[in-house]
Amino acid sequence: MHSFVDEVRAKANGHWEPILERLGISTNRKESECPSCGGKTRYRFDDLEGRGTYLCSHCGSGTGLDLVMKVKQCTAPEATAMVAEVMAMPLPEKKPAKEKPLRPIAERVATLLKTTHMGESVYLNNKGLQGPHPLLKDGSLLLVLRTMAGTVTGAQTIRSTGEKRLLAGTKKKGAFIPVDDIPENPDSVVITEGYSTALSLAVCGAEVILTAIDAGNLLSVAQAVRERWPQTPIIIAGDNDVTPEGENVGKNAAEEAARTVGGSVAVPPTDHKADWNDHRQQNGVEELQRAFVDSTVVLEIPVAEEVEPIEENIVSSTKLTVIEGGKKEKKTTDPLKPRIESREEGVYWVEPKMDKDTGEIVNKEQWLCSAINVIGKGEDEKERYLILEWNKGKKKAVTRKAIRAADIGEREGWRILKAGGVDVTTKSGLRATLGDWLQRSAGKEMWSITPRSGWHKGAYIMPDGSIIGEPEQPILFNGGTAAAEAYSVEGRAES
Repeated sequence: MHSFVDEVRAKANGHWEPILERLGISTNRKESECPSCGGKTRYRFDDLEGRGTYLCSHCGSGTGLDLVMKVKQCTAPEATAMVAEVMAMPLPEKKPAKEKPLRPIAERVATLLKTTHMGESVYLNNKGLQGPHPLLKDGSLLLVLRTMAGTVTGAQTIRSTGEKRLLAGTKKKGAFIPVDDIPENPDSVVITEGYSTALSLAVCGAEVILTAIDAGNLLSVAQAVRERWPQTPIIIAGDNDVTPEGENVGKNAAEEAARTVGGSVAVPPTDHKADWNDHRQQNGVEELQRAFVDSTVVLEIPVAEEVEPIEENIVSSTKLTVIEGGKKEKKTTDPLKPRIESREEGVYWVEPKMDKDTGEIVNKEQWLCSAINVIGKGEDEKERYLILEWNKGKKKAVTRKAIRAADIGEREGWRILKAGGVDVTTKSGLRATLGDWLQRSAGKEMWSITPRSGWHKGAYIMPDGSIIGEPEQPILFNGGTAAAEAYSVEGRAES
């Protein structure tokens, strides 16, 4: 069969363009959509020396026969038969298959692991990452794929040059490469495309970091994680595949995965193509940590639209939900459903678990921030706000502050709260959960926010923020003046 492959390949040279077109495979010589992986502006057919060569910046390059195999997802003999049929060449008689069946993939991976030694990977060192990893005899990195159930489904090898390959028979969909051991109940999970990106983000505090291999597998891995941990915060750390044409495969895939599982997405804040490892190499670890937190955005599952606000002190156990057809139904929360609770000592993420032996519900709690209440929402002439209230200092003086809605869950919002005396968790996944809760906890009543003292909404605002009279609408003074201490209140408003 090898001689027939060589014969067909030789006769096809110089004729690959019409052969591929008859097989329905693009021969566009300008950058266009790849007929194999679908990546836009990544593929180009150049037909060097008449060998039908092509290049895709995502799924690789090769000759005309390689392209047929990849697009048609078939073996070399099968691809050769297709090309021969197009060229009207007689096919050789089929001989009985004597192929030796492959051993189960887990066995082959285990055998391969026995040949490895722990050492520094040239590929990882070139990316600024150190540490011992399993290496094959030629120095290639060997990374094992597994499922949430712990089943080994294959392995990826990465040569010192960066060339990546999956072991024959590897099942990639829904499988991943973990950076470390996976605990029973992690506080957050980060999912990345590449392994170097996962190692770089290990400094950002997530308990579990998983590598999905590529953008196309992010969704499957995220769904597997969500099935295992229904309420654990998930962050999809996507690649920024920005292009001059506006296409961004990495970001789009990350956002789709995050929306599907109700997670968050974080993409490097660059105007050029980069992953989080590139960002760390260019800017350092501290900037990586800051940028990762700042760029993390919560994307909710686009299924039901809430029409009633969540209660101020505890996530409501009953919500009014709009379903298909515009009808409304009351949806009672399962007593085992995780929730946020606001108490005198702080705000907590609570995950109820039932003891299988006793039937008792045991709550696993994670601290989010010190005690704080969302007492309303407001607006001024330009911005929308959330009005937050908390006790500050040993005397527990009440502090009331209007923070721009756009800053809630973002770096500036956390800075304002911390400067005002509110302690906030440093874990990015839990911060995303807290930010989401704050945004959705305001009541329907709208306050009027003003930075100026004087008459406003029928009442008089003193420079220290105190209000004389009864305003037409609740007011919050969001300004201040150095002369505030020079004023005091005497007499009555009527005088």
